[in-house]
Amino acid sequence: MNPDIQKRLEKRYPFMKDVYCCCSDGWADLIADLCEGIAGIYADACLEPDIMVDEVKSKYGGIRFYWSSGAQLEDDWDSADEAYREAYRKVYKKIEDMVIEYEELSETVCEECGKPASGRVLNGWVYTLCDDCFIKLKDKR
Repeated sequence: MNPDIQKRLEKRYPFMKDVYCCCSDGWADLIADLCEGIAGIYADACLEPDIMVDEVKSKYGGIRFYWSSGAQLEDDWDSADEAYREAYRKVYKKIEDMVIEYEELSETVCEECGKPASGRVLNGWVYTLCDDCFIKLKDKR
C-alpha cells in the first residue's frame, strides 16, 4: 500500500498505527471504510477503541484484516465488572462480523484500482482484478 495512504489511515485511526499493510491501493477505500465502521461501533457503544490491528494483507484474492482486542490483554480485564466485559464482548463480535463482511466484499473489488472485479489466477497466485488490470498485470509477467 502506498505509504501516504497508510499514514492517513494511521492518523485518523490510532488502532492502525504501525500496521503491516501488504496490499495494493485499490482496496484503500475498503480498508478506510472498515476502519470508519470499527470507529463507529465503538462510538455507538460509548467505548474507547482498544483493538490493535496487527496486519492487513492480500491472501487468496481477498483482504485479510488481523486484529486483537486490547481489553482482554489488560491487567484490569479479570477484575472488571461483568457489564464492562460484556460491553466489550459485544463490540468485538460486531467488529468480527464487520471484518468478515469486508473480507468477503474485497473479493468483488479490484485490488489494483478499486473497480468491480473477480478472482483471477496469475502465475499460480489468486488476485481480485478487473479486466483492465488483469490484462496489464498479465502483460507485465
